[in-house]
Formats: sequence, structure tokens, C-alpha cells
Amino acid sequence: MFCSKCGEKNVGGASFCMKCGAPLGAGVPAGPGPGTGNTASFSQQAEKNLIKGVMDLVNGFCVGFVSVVMWPIMIGFKIVKDMCDSEEREE
Repeated sequence: MFCSKCGEKNVGGASFCMKCGAPLGAGVPAGPGPGTGNTASFSQQAEKNLIKGVMDLVNGFCVGFVSVVMWPIMIGFKIVKDMCDSEEREE
């Protein structure tokens, strides 16, 4: 029996879905019949997970780049600017 909410296959006679906990109705066939959409929903979910994973990777790279490369450069510019300002005051 397939869950009408998440599409998970459950054992026959189960009252609730083992994956999402939704109540199982009696009208859902035990096998993947035509028009159930389980393959399409699975591939759509896999595509969403892939996109999320790629976006997390890009986000992590950007944060790491700013932390490791840009932050020391910005601090270095401030130190150099402060040194130049103090030299101008001394003259």
C-alpha cells in the first residue's frame, strides 16, 4: 500500500505511513499503478535536493573565501591606512 501523502510503500494492513505518519486510506492500490506519480515525485525531490546541495556548496565557498581571503586583506588595508594617517600627523 502506498501513502497518498508522500508516496512511500508500506506493508499491507498498516494504518499509518511508516515514513510520514499520515493515515493510510483503503483506496490506494498495493502496487505502482498508472498515474500514481511516484517516479515523478521522487525525481522532483531528487532534483530539489541536488539544487539545495549545490547552493549550500556555493554558499560555503563564498563564506570561506570572505573569511580566509578578503577579511585579512580588509584588515591589512585598515592597518596601512592607520599607519599613513599617523605619519601625516607627525609631520
